[in-house]
Amino acid sequence: MNSCEKENRVSRNSITEHRFRSSTLWRLVTAIVTIASLAWVLWLLVGIWPKIDAHKTEIRFEPLLFGLLLSLVASYLAFVVFATFANLLRISTLSRRELAHLYYTSQMLKHIPGRVWGVGYQWAAGRSAGPLGNWVLVNVGHMLLATFFALWSSAVALGFSRSQLWGLLAAVGGGSGYIAAWSLISSRRLLGWVGLLRGRFGKLSSAVVDVFSSTPISVRVKIFLFFSFSWMFYYASWFMNGLAYPPLGAAGGVQLCAYYMLAWFVGYVSLLTPSGLGVRELVFVWLAKDFPGDAVALMAVVGRIGLLAVDLIMGLAFAPFAPRKS
Repeated sequence: MNSCEKENRVSRNSITEHRFRSSTLWRLVTAIVTIASLAWVLWLLVGIWPKIDAHKTEIRFEPLLFGLLLSLVASYLAFVVFATFANLLRISTLSRRELAHLYYTSQMLKHIPGRVWGVGYQWAAGRSAGPLGNWVLVNVGHMLLATFFALWSSAVALGFSRSQLWGLLAAVGGGSGYIAAWSLISSRRLLGWVGLLRGRFGKLSSAVVDVFSSTPISVRVKIFLFFSFSWMFYYASWFMNGLAYPPLGAAGGVQLCAYYMLAWFVGYVSLLTPSGLGVRELVFVWLAKDFPGDAVALMAVVGRIGLLAVDLIMGLAFAPFAPRKS
């Protein structure tokens, strides 16, 4: 073995060792954040549990069940947008039921460490319908739009909780922002800016801009309508959750839903815990500090269980429709 080969082997070993240490450190940080967040939330829950227990006879389960049904409708409408992106990227050889299987299986996988497993499963099970890059673009496009509508809906709900004028301004501002974003992403100037980015991030950004810029106006309107109705149904579900707990009330449920969406966003972009576990609840409790502690704790539990239940129910419903291998 010559000196060049020895140097290459040493270099590869060093890279492997560095990656292992980085991965181990990241897992350690993730574990610490998860445990600390959950411990803090549990400590708060223990402190206010007597208040919840005192009002347990007031909890009505019929509105909670109806709220779950509304959440299922909201989830399916969001899936329709995912299927629309799949068609844009010519993943059209799969039926709607097969796409739903891939989408909801990915949704269930996000609740465990490693949310990229969902995209990996979509590609592995549906690779005959499209390459990995297309599946990544479908998920990135859907994620960006879902985030926009989540933040916009929160702004509208919190705006109306303050006054009708603020609510209308938030609604008009978000709608105008939606139109302006499509116009910007279709401009040559943005394409030029994105072209300056380097590496994998630059390639992914260019691919995303290319997909968005070539989206027909009719599809843009369809995405707007389906996502808008999806969030309307989701807020209606929290309206019912508020009705289920009279000390909170329906209006309080809607406002807490807006806070929960902001907390969802923080937990999602934190990339520290599976499905924002602990981080989401931590931010939610902080945002809703002006509400009674028992109502906030109960809605935090209902919100988390509701999301898990929706993904589980829809995942099981479409579990038999895995794409057939060609």
